[in-house]
Amino acid sequence: MIVDATGRLFDGLPEDPAEAWAAVEAQGLPLALVDVAQDGLGLSISEAFDLIALCGRRAIALPIVETMIANLLLSRAALPLAEGMASVAIASAEGRAIRVPWGKEAQTIVFCNGRQIVATDRPWIVSEGINLASEPRTTLDWGRLSATPASCDLDPRAVLSAVRAVQISGAIEAMVASSLDYASARQQFGRPLSKFQVIQHQLALLGEEAAAAKVAARLAADGASNGDVGLASVAVGLVRIAEAVGATVNISHQLHGAIGTTEEHPLHRSTLRAMAWREEAGNSRAWAKMLGERALAVQPDAFWEFVTGL
Repeated sequence: MIVDATGRLFDGLPEDPAEAWAAVEAQGLPLALVDVAQDGLGLSISEAFDLIALCGRRAIALPIVETMIANLLLSRAALPLAEGMASVAIASAEGRAIRVPWGKEAQTIVFCNGRQIVATDRPWIVSEGINLASEPRTTLDWGRLSATPASCDLDPRAVLSAVRAVQISGAIEAMVASSLDYASARQQFGRPLSKFQVIQHQLALLGEEAAAAKVAARLAADGASNGDVGLASVAVGLVRIAEAVGATVNISHQLHGAIGTTEEHPLHRSTLRAMAWREEAGNSRAWAKMLGERALAVQPDAFWEFVTGL
């Protein structure tokens, strides 16, 4: 029900960012992952899978998912929830956070150093920029914050990475839909592209990778809610979906030809976001390294249980 209602909301979202955000708040989306006792929707990341994937598929230029995550972390750390747009900054040991989503636009930034988090409405902006998909990204510093950090029982990096994986699965769904539509509508040599065997083969490969991406995202989403126990599952999901991004982006653009690379065609809204999101909150190399270290630490007689338990 919430997914269908949100889809209708996105269909009629006002062009003005302030009005659009007001409509998003009225729908309750910023509190989707917050407990019902705090006036949220009470969804886990796994339960909100389709909702988050929808946000990725529709590529709305608002920090909807970032605000969901920020409020989830604040609620789990027993801190006041954010008012308005919010985002999450994964800080280094020195207190600097790079490529923070919507870091300048958000009214609240949740700084995370390990599982210690602190919220501020006045971050120290070091530099401003954009990611590959032209979404705003900001480098922030929390060294001047005076608030005392609170402990969160979730791993913020794992949560952000898992949610990005779910968004990516939605973006890949959009690539598949666009590719199917284009291959069916585009005529070549008197028949649709989709009637050519080589195109059918590429569409089949695209569908396979999309299915694998959804399973990988589901694995990451389930793992992010299980603390340290689920980190290996998050890592497996992130590594696999990163592979799917490369394959689906390549196939989608090959099927669309030159038109798919133009600013006017919507394909880039999905492909560029998928490529940008897979590099955030720890890319696949970082997660693969963590997974390898955990595997090496497992005793030989427990290794099979480790593998099958993912």
